[in-house]
Amino acid sequence: MNEESNNDLFGLRLNEQGIRYVRKFAILVKFVVLTGAISSLFLFIISVGRIIDPVYYDQIDFWENAYFNVYPYFTIILTILLLFQLYYYWKVKFQLEEAIENKNEIVFNESFKSLLKNAIWGLISGIASLIVATIDLLFWIKYY
Repeated sequence: MNEESNNDLFGLRLNEQGIRYVRKFAILVKFVVLTGAISSLFLFIISVGRIIDPVYYDQIDFWENAYFNVYPYFTIILTILLLFQLYYYWKVKFQLEEAIENKNEIVFNESFKSLLKNAIWGLISGIASLIVATIDLLFWIKYY
């Protein structure tokens, strides 16, 4: 086998059905990114507000106060991670649309690089969320 046939995945071609799915995906991406960006904005505003005006409770101990006052920083970090993930998701959409419109296989293949970066940021976000959720769970078990 020559090198060109090794890189040609079964003579893969994007047919009309595949194009329809990509276009439906592009529409869905708009809503995913929009809802993710709006919720990130809301969480960011709430977290900054809690940082600017921290809450201190008289009836709870030092660790509980620390938890309530550090949690907004975790939320901001998670929000920023989500924005990176959304950016690469949006980039996949644009690359797929451009590849279809211009029949450009190079851009089509580049969309998989963006999809990989989206998955990497998703994994980082998932790990960060798991850490925060674990802290939440341990805090809940200890104090409730």
